[in-house]
Amino acid sequence: MVGSCAHLVMVNFSWTQSHIEKLWGIPKCIKQVYPPCDTSGLQALPLERSVETPRIIFVAQFRPEKAHSLQLEAFSVAIKKLDEHSRRPKLQFVGSCRNKSDEERLQNLKDKVVQLNIQDDVEFHKKRDV
Repeated sequence: MVGSCAHLVMVNFSWTQSHIEKLWGIPKCIKQVYPPCDTSGLQALPLERSVETPRIIFVAQFRPEKAHSLQLEAFSVAIKKLDEHSRRPKLQFVGSCRNKSDEERLQNLKDKVVQLNIQDDVEFHKKRDV
């Protein structure tokens, strides 16, 4: 009852969003926000530098709901449409694995990169705590 009077509700996971939608019936008022992450390492980077290779960096745990596989497929389609004079971007995944299932998911993503023939365009950086 109380939630149905809210103008804005913030949740941090898709599961929580779905749960609140069912309980309160206010899907248009619910916004998903994400937990903060440590950016102190980024602050040490110079603000201006030459960029030879454009980079797309995706930071997330290797979990099913993050849709890494879909991103690989979309990236593969996009880079195949580039003309020969365009700079080829790199797609970099940075994330952690919670368990064996996530480790297997990461390996499957690496296998998919080979299958899509984009090995030179994609990098994986597994971190312990992202």
